[in-house]
Amino acid sequence: MSDAIQSPMLTDWPSWLQPVLDRVRVRDMRNATRQLKKLQKEAPNTAEAQTALGWAWLLLENAKAARRAFQRAATLDEHYAAAYHGWGHATQQLGNEEEAREQFKRAVTLAPDEAVFWVDWGAFYFSSHDLLNAEKTLRHALTLDANNPQAHVLLGYINYLHDAFPEALAEMRRAALADPENSTLLNSLAYLELLDGQVDAARSHLDQALRYKPQFIRARYGRALLHWLDGEQQAAIDLYAMTRHDDVGGNDFAEHTADLAELLENHPDWERLADLCQRLQCR
Repeated sequence: MSDAIQSPMLTDWPSWLQPVLDRVRVRDMRNATRQLKKLQKEAPNTAEAQTALGWAWLLLENAKAARRAFQRAATLDEHYAAAYHGWGHATQQLGNEEEAREQFKRAVTLAPDEAVFWVDWGAFYFSSHDLLNAEKTLRHALTLDANNPQAHVLLGYINYLHDAFPEALAEMRRAALADPENSTLLNSLAYLELLDGQVDAARSHLDQALRYKPQFIRARYGRALLHWLDGEQQAAIDLYAMTRHDDVGGNDFAEHTADLAELLENHPDWERLADLCQRLQCR
């Protein structure tokens, strides 16, 4: 279910970085990196430009280069909160939790009304397994932006980890209302609904997820499961076969069978699910 947690990234990229984004869209990462190195030399020497460079390096999965860019931004303007926000993300990816915590704190101190900074600080606490501080930080974020979908998603996971299914479902539904075309979120919501025995609601949300993203592997596995639960065995077998063919590496299938095992644990009376788990060798 945790695949609904989104990776932070800029939503408003400066036009001079467009050549890099164009190459990333076609997965031409080598030329994207070459282009970014060139643009880095020509970029304006401002905190805003250096911060944008930092996010571009994170997009290319180079956290070290990103950290250097965010640090340059903070040096150019020590009051530019977005530089510390990005610095926190880069440092977290490098595995330095103490430095990341310090930078996220600087960001919210400099820009206390910026909800996204609080949400990402809460996400940092969540990933560090500090659920108490995560919940506190995320609830503060919602006082600034009551409809922030990522805050509701993370609170949903926190409740899920506390075995509070009704509260988890409520948070995930709030997230889905705030971001109704997010297929990853809809898929996670459907899984929670299945855990709660709400098969019809799960079916509706999986169908919705697949309308927005027809090739979404996890949702296709979920839809195959529902075919099986509905007694449509051949449709389920066919969809499983097609989806496994498209599931390069099989990681989504492994996650799906783990989800099935948890579903069976919660619903041992679902005989068809037990048969499916046996067939798919759930772990």
